[in-house]
Amino acid sequence: MRPIAYTVPGAAAQVGVSVDTIRRAIKTGALSAKWSGGYDDEAERGKGKQLIKASDLEAWVDGLDDA
Repeated sequence: MRPIAYTVPGAAAQVGVSVDTIRRAIKTGALSAKWSGGYDDEAERGKGKQLIKASDLEAWVDGLDDA
């Protein structure tokens, strides 16, 4: 059974890229992520973990340029 979501390091390992690549994709909006913990206050968000749905990760990979 595959996970329904990955942490940033888990997503990077799953697709074979660096953590920085995943973080850049999130920052630019190319990859969607959600914060665990449900923090409403922007300042509190850093206390949770970013989670990436498996389906979003797969869609991001599908959208990359062909080699």
